[in-house]
Amino acid sequence: HIKKENIVHHFKCAYQAAEHNFIQGANRFAELICPHCKEELIHFGRDYDKPGEVFICESCNQEGSDSIVVGRCLHCQTTFKADDAAECHIKDYTLTPLGQRAVFSSGKEAFQQLDHTAENSTLPPYADFLQQAKRLRTYEERYGLPISILSLAFNTDKRKLESLEEENLLQTIGKTIAGYMREGDLITAYDGKLFILIMNAQDDTPQDVSQRLQAVLKDKFNEDIYEAIAISVEQLDKLLEVKSS
Repeated sequence: HIKKENIVHHFKCAYQAAEHNFIQGANRFAELICPHCKEELIHFGRDYDKPGEVFICESCNQEGSDSIVVGRCLHCQTTFKADDAAECHIKDYTLTPLGQRAVFSSGKEAFQQLDHTAENSTLPPYADFLQQAKRLRTYEERYGLPISILSLAFNTDKRKLESLEEENLLQTIGKTIAGYMREGDLITAYDGKLFILIMNAQDDTPQDVSQRLQAVLKDKFNEDIYEAIAISVEQLDKLLEVKSS
């Protein structure tokens, strides 16, 4: 909550201060009057100059030549000076879907899903997935942040997986996909399927997300498993109806 203002230096009496101290009047024809000697400043470069800038706090009016930049961790709410943070050069910066949700919410809540996933060796329960997805839908409606829900299931017409336990294989595939998901995306296993919620970029489509998933599956699993998996786009409202019934 700071503003930046020019410093005015009056040559005749050598007084200098922030420009607002010299201004008399509230319109564009305002005069500059030196508060020290009361002389009018008319000609820039002859009566006065502006040798620099000053930062002014709009809460307490404290003035300083440097502004203190303070950061706040959205995870633990700790505040810190910028000098205390590790520096790295970033060519391009984009706020992640998790960051967007942290900004729009109280911050720490947006990280709870990640904490839950990290602490458990299995994928999060389906009920938790739906609860989180239902909450994220409010962000989609309010802020225009699109979400996609996809399901992965074995195609029984092509399945060559008789020697493998399907449920364990689902968990394995789910954990593999989770390693490639962005922060804030969700994944769970339920009723023989994997359900994945993706916070889309503005120009993303469910088909784009599906293609990225297919690329991961093709890269990490053999042909029998890859060809046996079908990816479908799901509607959140229908999933909630099934769960409630």
